[in-house]
Amino acid sequence: MSVERAIITIYDVNFNKAKHKKATKWIVISILIFVILTNIQDPIKRRLIDDEDNRLWCNVEYTSSMRIFNSIILLIHFSIPFLLNIRSAVVIIHTLARHRSTIQKRKTYTQHLRTQVRELKHIVISPIIFILLALPRLIISLVSGCMKTVRNP
Repeated sequence: MSVERAIITIYDVNFNKAKHKKATKWIVISILIFVILTNIQDPIKRRLIDDEDNRLWCNVEYTSSMRIFNSIILLIHFSIPFLLNIRSAVVIIHTLARHRSTIQKRKTYTQHLRTQVRELKHIVISPIIFILLALPRLIISLVSGCMKTVRNP
């Protein structure tokens, strides 16, 4: 979403909506294929184990190289959206401040930049909040291991 806003802000009046829709469809399809291909190992490596007490356990066994690959993919899936959103927010704020300083000469670029940061601080804060909320999940995913369970849960 923020990448789209950044593109619209950059192209301004030269923005071609039809061309953009077509490009967006290809990007969404590409991202979907990338996510599926980078997570395909998980359902393949999962095993369901039925114990003597009729409990069903889900077990995943990775080789050390697969664990490293999985950690790298997890970091990529975690960091790329954050970096894109932050970069887009910076581009939007910078571009709008530049446009406004060109049009409204009575204020300097720095004054327009401060105004845009104040007005659009939510597009910078939201990815930061997202990363802070997702950080525990990332840490647990990277450091988690197996634990011994009690026989009678």
